[in-house]
Order: sequence, then structure tokens, then C-alpha cells
Amino acid sequence: LRAGDVLKAKGEYDSKRAEESKILLSIYKDVNKALADIISSRKRLRLARASQKEAKETLRLEKLKYEDGKGVINDVLDAEAVLRKSDYLYYSAIADCNTSIFEFKLAQGLLFESYNSIISQGDVYTNKNLKNEKQKKKMLSLQMEENINYPGGNKATLI
Repeated sequence: LRAGDVLKAKGEYDSKRAEESKILLSIYKDVNKALADIISSRKRLRLARASQKEAKETLRLEKLKYEDGKGVINDVLDAEAVLRKSDYLYYSAIADCNTSIFEFKLAQGLLFESYNSIISQGDVYTNKNLKNEKQKKKMLSLQMEENINYPGGNKATLI
């Protein structure tokens, strides 16, 4: 071998190593960002749940006051509006948490791990082409693997 060939091969090797490092750093960044998003969205979920609970209690109290003649309908309507807004924030937080988990699995390369058995068999199931009960049960069991447990015992499904 000539010295030039050795230097060329070493240069290509170094170039590939640098490219590999760049890819690994990008993956590391994506995984850490997704993990930070999960932590943040779960905190928002806890706060939204507490807000929703407080709004329900406020509405209950305002209804009782109104029924006893000690309150006005405007207070009840305001409490209902606050409850609707807290419901919106709660479900928005669930969606954000699911999105964060989705992005985390995507960054780790684990997104479709639970679906490999169906894909490897060459069958792709959607709601439209699930023809028999066996297929529906198989798809449901795969969806159940993606259930996410949140603090307080609530569950949401990553679809």
C-alpha cells in the first residue's frame, strides 16, 4: 500500500467518525429535549388536574348558594365557565403529555417497537380494514400496550 492510500483511508475513517458523533449528539439532544418536555407536561397535567378539581368544587358551592337563595346566577355561570376552561386545560395537558411521550419514543427509536409483530407479518391494520373479531382483538391488545399511567391513577392512550 502506498502512503497516500493509507492517509486517504484514515481521512475517510475520521470523516465517518465525525459524522457518527454528529448524529449521536443530535439523538442525545432530541432525547433530552423530549424527556424535558415529558417532565414539563406532566407537571402541567398535575396542575391542570388540581385546577379542574377546584373548579368543580367552586361550581358545586355556587350552585348550593344559588339554590338556597344566597347567590346569584352570574356566579354560577362564571363558575361553569371556569370549569370549562379548566377542562380544556386538563385535556390539552393530556394531549401534550402524549405528544411528548411520542416524541421521546421517536427520538429513542422505539416508537413502533410494539407494532413490529403485525408489520413483520405483512399486515397493516387500520380501523377501516379490521374485518373480523380476531383482528380487532389483536389491534386492541397492541393499543393497550401503549397505555400511559399518569399520577392519580388516570390513564390515557397514545395512539
